[in-house]
Parts: sequence; C-alpha cells; structure tokens
Amino acid sequence: MQSAPTPSRTRRQAAISFAVAVAAAIFSALDLHGWHIYVGVGLTLIAAAYGLLRWKQKYPRQ
Repeated sequence: MQSAPTPSRTRRQAAISFAVAVAAAIFSALDLHGWHIYVGVGLTLIAAAYGLLRWKQKYPRQ
C-alpha cells in the first residue's frame, strides 16, 4: 500500500505541471495566430494561478 504523498512532493508535482502548462501556452501563442488563442492562453493561466493559490492555502509551508 502506498503512503500519502508529502506536501513537498505534491508541491514539486504542481510546479512541474504548471511549467508544462505555461510552456504549452507560450508555444500555442507563438505558433498559432488569432485572438481566440490569446483568450484561451489567458484563461488557462488564470485557472492555473487560481489553482496554485487554492493549493497554497490548503498546504501552507511549514
């Protein structure tokens, strides 16, 4: 049976996921053209920032 992930492990996983999402958003914005791409990138970054803020409240640094 696996033990529950530690906060530092989940923080590292969240940071990696965020970095991949940002890289994908930047690639999409540079490679594709059109206002809808920028709206999608903006919404994605807002959602990611909201998720990170909620996560930081749930798992504060000790």
